[in-house]
Amino acid sequence: MPATTPKTTQNHATWKAKNALKQQRIKRLTTRITQLADSRQRWRTKYYQSRKNHQPQPLKHHPYCLKIMCLSVVLHIHHNLSLR
Repeated sequence: MPATTPKTTQNHATWKAKNALKQQRIKRLTTRITQLADSRQRWRTKYYQSRKNHQPQPLKHHPYCLKIMCLSVVLHIHHNLSLR
């Protein structure tokens, strides 16, 4: 009797395909978060350079802050799901 039945092999293939998609999605999200974070950092640098002798005051939130946080949450969820 063979160790793996055709159904098991098929399930494994399906799992592999799904897992590959998850990994791709995680990679895309990570790349996007990095891009947004870099953009935000450049923006902050520019913001401070434009105000050489600025008084310390709360920095206005860059619109990407919220986006980065949202993507980070999604990435976290994907990571947890892919560990199952």
